[in-house]
Amino acid sequence: MRTLLPALTHLRYQGIPEYMEDLVAQIDAPLLESVVISLFHQEVLEVSQLAKFIRRADKLSLLDRAQVTFHNSCISVTLSQELLAQVGRVNPKTLELNLTCSERDLRVSYLAQFCASCLPTLSPFECLDILDSFEFTWAWEDVIDPDPSPQWLELLRLFNTVKDLRLHKFVASRVTQALRGLPAEQVTEVLPALENVFVSRLEPSGPVKEAISEFADARQLSGYPVSIHIWGGQFQWGE
Repeated sequence: MRTLLPALTHLRYQGIPEYMEDLVAQIDAPLLESVVISLFHQEVLEVSQLAKFIRRADKLSLLDRAQVTFHNSCISVTLSQELLAQVGRVNPKTLELNLTCSERDLRVSYLAQFCASCLPTLSPFECLDILDSFEFTWAWEDVIDPDPSPQWLELLRLFNTVKDLRLHKFVASRVTQALRGLPAEQVTEVLPALENVFVSRLEPSGPVKEAISEFADARQLSGYPVSIHIWGGQFQWGE
């Protein structure tokens, strides 16, 4: 039997994933409004009990926006409600998870491992933001990964209900190169519900513009077009 905590509205945890999973599997908190979880790095990341715990909290059961931020030594995942974000209101009903991972080459795969364990039992996400912090950009902007595409595609395949994708400039180069390399028969298998892509500081020419242009053309030919926007403004594709 689980223990009911009827007055609990905020939860903060820092430690190893296994203990956190044991903890949340044994409690119910129906009035929970915000959760902040910081997990130390483990070889295998299993958080299915956390997802079920969130589902049992009425105020956190309708989270539909995921924001991923890459930092120097960790990845932050924040889940919230897109409707309140659109009208500029502060949304107290959030779930924030900080995943410690100091090895840069493993971060995207580690994030995919977390999402594969957690996302299937949560509500469908329609909005996905992938951001990079200032210190992460400064530290790695001149480093070129040998081939980051498989890791990014592994992650993006988990968000098959996302309609709006927002990308910071640094991660945009990685994500758009991965999408650009999709074979024609797979161009709608990754992010099949996608309708809009927003890229911050999108240059009128360059590798990001070229990559996102090829992806947009491929989606147009497939019958599932996407609109490309400058984050903070927009333009008609093809101008």
